[in-house]
Order: sequence, then structure tokens, then C-alpha cells
Amino acid sequence: MTSAPAPDAAAHREALRRAVATFASLGGAERAAMAAETQARSDGATDGDLEGFTAEVLGAAGCEEYLDALRLLSWRARGLSRALEFINLGGPRGTEDAMMLPIVVTAAALADLATASFIIRDPDSENSARDDAAASWRDAIGELTRLTGNAPIELSTGPKVSSPDA
Repeated sequence: MTSAPAPDAAAHREALRRAVATFASLGGAERAAMAAETQARSDGATDGDLEGFTAEVLGAAGCEEYLDALRLLSWRARGLSRALEFINLGGPRGTEDAMMLPIVVTAAALADLATASFIIRDPDSENSARDDAAASWRDAIGELTRLTGNAPIELSTGPKVSSPDA
């Protein structure tokens, strides 16, 4: 039985250093984009005026097809979920903040749903990964169902079929 080679500690530290630097740069770019959008809205821009920004951002991120965009959105959703968990969400006197709880649960569910959706649709995914992703998708739907009290919806992993009436 052979074991996997030990990770190179120096390479690991360098990868983390690059990730921190890249995330810091991304944070600055997001702040600038947020300020530019806020200014554009102050100057009368509408959602319709800003729709083209989405295509520009996806293109700049190298999204050439649906799965590329889904992978990026999955990554963003996980980042949103981590950010919400990072900030202080405590309510008064150490209680849980009732206003933030549904936001945190929804963000975590969004991250799980987007990631599962990507894995299920990725032709390179192993069947076991698809099975795990489907279970994660169902768990996320279960959490949202618990939170909202709505009836659960079923996961269809087959091809989307158009109705004849559409």
C-alpha cells in the first residue's frame, strides 16, 4: 500500500499567500464596482441599464459556457455564505439574531444548491460525486423548507423537457 506524498509545506504556504493577495485585490475591485454602480444609479441608471455588466463580468471571469458561469456563481455563493458567518451575527444579549438567521440559512443553501447543480451537470463528475451532490441539494432544500414552511420540491436530474403548450 503506497501513501500519497506529503504536501509540500512551502508550496502550501505560497498558495495561501497568493490566495490572500488575490482575495485582497478582489475586495478592492468589488468595492470600486459597488461605488461605480451606486454612482450610476444615483445618476439615473436602471436595472436594464446595468444588465450588460453581468455579461461583462462573466466574460472577464473567463465564463465561456453555462457550466463556467455556474462554477463561478457556486464559488461566489460559498464566499457569501462564509462572509455572513464571519461577521458578527449575534443578537441582543448573546441571542441569535432573528433577522439574520434566514439570510445565513438561505446563503448556505444557495451555496449548496449552486455547487450541487454544477456537479450534477458537469459531464466530468464521477457518479459518486453526483450522488453526494444530489443528497446535498436535497439537504439544502430541506433546510429552506424548514425555514419557510413551504412544501419541498423534488430534484430532477434528467434533461429538461419542454411542455407541448410552451
